[in-house]
Amino acid sequence: MFSKAKNVHISGQASFSYNDVKYDSSGGAESLDEGIRLLLPRVVTGAMHNSAERFDAPACHPDTRTAIQEDILQWADELVYDRFEIVTWLCGPAGAGKSAIAQTIAQKLHARGQLTASFFFSRASGGERRSEETNIVATLTYQLFQSVPATKSHISATIRENPLLFDLALQDQVNALLVVPLTAVDKGPSGVKMPRIIVIDGLDECRKEKNAQRRVVDALIWGLSRIPHHSHKLFITSRREHNIVSIFKNYEEKLVRRMELNDSWNPQDDIRTFLNAGFVDIRRSHFYFQSHPMDDTWPCSKTIDTLVNRSSGQFIYASVILKYIKSEENYSPVARLETILQLNNNEDRPHAELDALYEYIFSQIQDVKRVLTIIYPWIKCAPKHPGVPG
Repeated sequence: MFSKAKNVHISGQASFSYNDVKYDSSGGAESLDEGIRLLLPRVVTGAMHNSAERFDAPACHPDTRTAIQEDILQWADELVYDRFEIVTWLCGPAGAGKSAIAQTIAQKLHARGQLTASFFFSRASGGERRSEETNIVATLTYQLFQSVPATKSHISATIRENPLLFDLALQDQVNALLVVPLTAVDKGPSGVKMPRIIVIDGLDECRKEKNAQRRVVDALIWGLSRIPHHSHKLFITSRREHNIVSIFKNYEEKLVRRMELNDSWNPQDDIRTFLNAGFVDIRRSHFYFQSHPMDDTWPCSKTIDTLVNRSSGQFIYASVILKYIKSEENYSPVARLETILQLNNNEDRPHAELDALYEYIFSQIQDVKRVLTIIYPWIKCAPKHPGVPG
């Protein structure tokens, strides 16, 4: 049991400690760190980029979104002087692929040792804890002392001295748990080799009541601008909603770098690459093709062009198509693709093609009751729009 143990201390026969956990004679474990023990219940593990709850989170295909990723990572590497662009705000419409970009950026920063922490807001996953701002600072703090271990003792002492800290305003929490610990371990300008990044995804998924979104942005920017040598930056994504636009308008351009996920990034080319790779995977792995071999001419380039045009720059359309075609081994992918191509939609409105696709998929469901139990939480959490009852 102790062949590779570290930090083992034996105290009589009453208790011993093993790897910073105290065990009593009855075999129970007691944390040596009261501050961290008080922190843990506040941590929303499911909001972290590498949580088990998000094990299948969307990420960019290796050959897509390369230009925008390079742009963001180059910004992440740049040392900051005089608070210049310590924030990058990426905005775009629903389904454009913002969360996939945020996930990929978080993974790459983590691999490079530059990720301080992450929080992925969601109304549909993880219950209210992932859609509220209440525990965001606690979740970021837990990841902070994992990525910057020297801050752990400062964080723990702060929480021990003020156990009600998490009931204070977000700005006070940010100051006590992010700014002060990072200031305490600051090694001066020579110690800053590469900035570290906090990744926040889906700000629009954070509840809008009582200006919660504004409090999150204001508290984090306030804190990051006070960290010595501006060694930490913020990468944040959201839809381009009016209230969020108004939040960032309060900050001067040199502080917040604005990026919009629009046609200037050539999403059609990336969606074509994504679809081609998806169909290669379907031809290789789907059970149907074991008895019905198909060469790489399926689907033809004209079909791919049709699907790309129907996507209107939204990755979600292409993603839903691929998932639908490969989801059932008892069905022919060829027939399913043909059905999708035959769907006609003449309505001139945003996401009309996606709506038609979903409408058809839901019309084919046999176990309606079971599906409703799955999608009801999503419907319940969806924002209400003018003219839509509920």
